Amino acid sequence: MKTLILLISIIVSSVSLAFADTNTGVIAYDHGDYELAMKELQPEANKQDSIAMYYVGLMYIYGRGVDKNLQTGVDWITKAANAGLSDAQLSLGYRYDIGEGVTQNYVTAAEWYKKAALQGNAIAQYNLGLMYSTGDGVNKDQTQGFDWLMRSAKQGYPDAMASVGWRYDSGTGVKQDYQQAAIWYEKAANKGVDWAMYNLGLMYESGDG
Repeated sequence: MKTLILLISIIVSSVSLAFADTNTGVIAYDHGDYELAMKELQPEANKQDSIAMYYVGLMYIYGRGVDKNLQTGVDWITKAANAGLSDAQLSLGYRYDIGEGVTQNYVTAAEWYKKAALQGNAIAQYNLGLMYSTGDGVNKDQTQGFDWLMRSAKQGYPDAMASVGWRYDSGTGVKQDYQQAAIWYEKAANKGVDWAMYNLGLMYESGDG
């Protein structure tokens, strides 16, 4: 029994130390101390810590604390995405979306966006909604596009709020409803989305909503 307790204690201590190193690295990254961030995060990334792998990937992609290397950055982001980290899945989807460090591939972009979106990532939900609206990487489906945009908007993502407003305004993917359009435009405008503020002004001028 004593041996088991000692073993559990060692495991807990090791996990706590690893978390402390990763947390220290993330804080350093957020404060712009990329040299310290890399020092703390690289060893944890080598141990397959998903958060550490993600941040190490970002540092290589943007050349923060290391020489810029898109391929190495994407490799680390991919490892973190495969480990299930939604921010990494979003980031990887974006790389495939714009063709940064990988060959542009909308289908793969949509697949990674969806993985992150299903975990509740608001930006991924927004990006996936746009892809369904345009038909990039997926079969064009305005209804699904609206559904994903609404999920994002309900989480407070400003661009999604504005997009939902426009879809109610134009009747794209949802029944036209000027009142709902005005509500969502106003929510987005209050978050600083200029074009939502402009469209809301037009609605007030015309008496719609």
